[in-house]
Amino acid sequence: MADSYLNSSGVGVGELRSEMGRIGAIVGRWLARVEPMSRSGTESIARVRFESVGYDAVVQPLIKGSGMQTCG
Repeated sequence: MADSYLNSSGVGVGELRSEMGRIGAIVGRWLARVEPMSRSGTESIARVRFESVGYDAVVQPLIKGSGMQTCG
């Protein structure tokens, strides 16, 4: 959810963290995994699951000739 919010609002992870005030260690670890280029909750869930088992996930890669050519 934070991924999509950052992508659509233009707010950075640091700004989101400061707006949240004091956060616990677990939420801090979640914020460390946020990817602002992610555009959907489904993508975020898949990315986090893949990274958890050792894959290097790339969000919203630009593929010439397909779909949207710029992100953000």
